[in-house]
Amino acid sequence: MAESYVRCRASGVPPELTRPRAIVSPARLTSCLEANATLLSLIEQLITPACCAGPQRGCIYIFCDLDLVTLKIFAAPEVLTTTEGAGVKRGNVR
Repeated sequence: MAESYVRCRASGVPPELTRPRAIVSPARLTSCLEANATLLSLIEQLITPACCAGPQRGCIYIFCDLDLVTLKIFAAPEVLTTTEGAGVKRGNVR
């Protein structure tokens, strides 16, 4: 997780940022998803079962590409609802 914070800060993401800086176009999001399809598939197998049950039910996992485009958010349904209400969803750029 520390590496993620380092990348975010190096990319100019201020710690006080509470909303996404931008939302990519649907075409760019599709391109980003296709470029990371294999990795997304593997991650879905590992994270999806864990984040919807047990002590990790309240956790949120946000998978971004190297440009910090949000590709997938893993969380229990009620957590996903809350994050979307805060403006965090696929295609966001932090």
